[in-house]
Amino acid sequence: MRYRLLNRESAPFGLTVGFDPRWARVDDTSGAPVDQYGGALLLIADKELVGKFIFAAFNVIYESNATHSPVTGDWQHTSELGVSAAITMQVRPGVLIGAEARYMRSFDGPGLDRFTGNALFVGPTFYARFSEKVWMSAAWNTQVTGHALNEMGALDLTNFERHRALLRFGYNF
Repeated sequence: MRYRLLNRESAPFGLTVGFDPRWARVDDTSGAPVDQYGGALLLIADKELVGKFIFAAFNVIYESNATHSPVTGDWQHTSELGVSAAITMQVRPGVLIGAEARYMRSFDGPGLDRFTGNALFVGPTFYARFSEKVWMSAAWNTQVTGHALNEMGALDLTNFERHRALLRFGYNF
């Protein structure tokens, strides 16, 4: 769910707030069976850099999750805070390709309580508008650096995936 506060066509930049609810039966990182509930709050700013050709976006993301293990009966609460920046170019009307960098920090607790790790992801993005109301977006990011608290290694594979893929279909009301 997203709501546009400012339209970049009539304001100096676009500004959107969003909420992406989440429910999962499998843990993202371990693959273990779980009941996971959560959501992400988003603040999205975008600007047209070169008229109808090159665009930039900057996002702030806060995500909180509650995970229940049916095996142990334990609950775990985690949160993440992140920023991302992207640049895209329109290759034909309604079709954009680009690149994104996303930095994420992971915490134990729902309110950014105790730092557990961080990661930097980079990768390509794609967006296509099929009609005035129907669209699709895709992104694939790979973790290029990171660190988990009290762990060795150049990546944080304890709190984050090595690769992130996202495919969305949307309808604008």
